[in-house]
Amino acid sequence: MFFRKKNALSVEDMVEMEKWLEDECIPTIGNNVSESIVSEKLKLKVEYTSPSNLAPHVEAELRPIDDSEYNGLIRVNTDLMGKTFAYLHEIIHYLRDVGIGNKVDKVFTRKAQGHTESVHEQKINYATAAYIIPYNEIEQSIREYDASRPKMDELEFVNSFCNRYNQSRDVVIRRIQEVRRIRR
Repeated sequence: MFFRKKNALSVEDMVEMEKWLEDECIPTIGNNVSESIVSEKLKLKVEYTSPSNLAPHVEAELRPIDDSEYNGLIRVNTDLMGKTFAYLHEIIHYLRDVGIGNKVDKVFTRKAQGHTESVHEQKINYATAAYIIPYNEIEQSIREYDASRPKMDELEFVNSFCNRYNQSRDVVIRRIQEVRRIRR
C-alpha cells in the first residue's frame, strides 16, 4: 500500500517545508483557522468566481488588488466552495512568497492536479497539505496502524483521515506517503 510518486519532492524539501510550517506559518496564522479569519488577519480579499474567469487548469489565484484596504485578492473557482486546499494554497503563497503586510505584486496560481509546473509549486502544494493534515497527527496514526494486530483495514484507515480533514483519498494517501518517507 502507499506507493511513492515518481517525481515527488526530496525528503530534504519536505523536511524544510515542515520546519517552515512549524516555525513561521503556524505561529502566524494558527492551526485549523477559518478562511475568513486568515484572510481578515492578512488583509486578503476573497472572491469565488466561475471557472471561465480563470485561466485553463487554474483552480485559484492570488493576485494584486487595486484597493488600499487589502494586500491582495484570492480568486477561487466556485466549484471548490467548501474545499480548503486551493484557498489555503494561495495563503501559503502569500506567507512564503509575498510576506505578511506586503502587497501582492504578481499573480500566483493553484493549478489542477497534474498541471504543477515547478518544484516551488510542488513545495507550496506540500506545505498546503501539511498544514491541513499536520505531520504529528498523521505520524501518530501511522504508528498505531503499523502496530495494529490484527491489521487495521487500509481503506478504513484512509477514510478516517478523509472524513477528519475533509480531503480526498488522493490527498490523504499522498500525505501518508510523504510522512512515511520523512520517518525513514
